[in-house]
Amino acid sequence: MATQHSSKSATSMHSTFLFAAEVLITSITLGFTNPASTLRRATLPFVMLCVGAVIQSLRSGPAPPPKWTGSLASSSILMLFQHIDVVFLNPRSYSAGNDNASPAIRRLLYGLHEATSLRHINTPEQVKNVPPYPTRVSNGVPTRHAFMRHVLVRITICAFFIDVADIFGPSPAETLRTFPADKIPLLTRLENMSSEALGKRLESTLGFFALMYCAAYLTWYPFALITVALDIESPGSWRPYFNSPFAARSIRLFWG
Repeated sequence: MATQHSSKSATSMHSTFLFAAEVLITSITLGFTNPASTLRRATLPFVMLCVGAVIQSLRSGPAPPPKWTGSLASSSILMLFQHIDVVFLNPRSYSAGNDNASPAIRRLLYGLHEATSLRHINTPEQVKNVPPYPTRVSNGVPTRHAFMRHVLVRITICAFFIDVADIFGPSPAETLRTFPADKIPLLTRLENMSSEALGKRLESTLGFFALMYCAAYLTWYPFALITVALDIESPGSWRPYFNSPFAARSIRLFWG
């Protein structure tokens, strides 16, 4: 058991390092090259190699892998699309400001901001339906310390929940026994299903959504905590990831 746990930890650390390398390549590309540079075109194969290495590392690791690593794999693919967008399709480039920071540091921070800015909040390119902060937040934006405290608590809760689900959740073999292929259809078997079977389906559905929520939160909000703690960005640049479920009054609003 201890050997398996250490193998899982090693696989997770290796995949996390590869993902960080992918983000760093995009950040350096945006901060230190201009849109016409031929070096930009040379970075795409390295980003694709990182994505392939992340997925291969998780596939070759011990089974089943930690539940949060699935989010890491999908995030690496998302970062590939982000690289294509901000480097090639809608190219960003650094322009010198009036601050006194080291030019190299400022360029790197600019690249990191653009590489991780998926919603382009507070810019003309901001995506639609970005949720505002709750009305109970004074001045519409939380203070830096309040934001960091809130995010740290959320990260801790989400990490704890995923770890508990990873330890006590059913194994793939148990899941296959509970939901074999002939038991997957729902509507055609509804009249023959017991209340226990319906309860298991409801439990599995709610558990899946809770895991996906925590995985999505853990994917990007560590970036929020780091950038706000280092005073690179303000809390206003990290508006809520999800809106209130009561705001989903239509299919369009549900999907955002």
